[in-house]
Amino acid sequence: MSPVDFTEPDYSPPATVKKSAKKWRIAVDDRTKDMPNEVIVCRANGHPWTEVPVPANRLAALEAIGLTELRDICLRCQLPRTQTYELGSGNLLTSDIDYKRNPDYLIKQKGTGKLPRSDAKRALLVRRLPQYAA
Repeated sequence: MSPVDFTEPDYSPPATVKKSAKKWRIAVDDRTKDMPNEVIVCRANGHPWTEVPVPANRLAALEAIGLTELRDICLRCQLPRTQTYELGSGNLLTSDIDYKRNPDYLIKQKGTGKLPRSDAKRALLVRRLPQYAA
């Protein structure tokens, strides 16, 4: 596979844009400052999943009741995901991500849960372009 070419045509913004760019500031949720970058990237852009084998005895037990299971792990933040399907229809019945496996994924403040995706996107933007930090 050849590398992606991100070459852009030359672009010079109008002078008014150049001057106003100094005014732009993006506010970021303070709770993100201690979150590892891989967690912010996964929350902002989604997880890159890779398959994890399901033990044969587990598959056999599930098949006996008309179900099957797929397991994945995120290549970036290491969160595991388990999905349960109905064999007859192929319908997804459950999809569980074990957030406790990576304590950095959940916000440290008690009762807060996951960072909203929009907040993760802003945090990622400011991490990559710190000149826009509020």
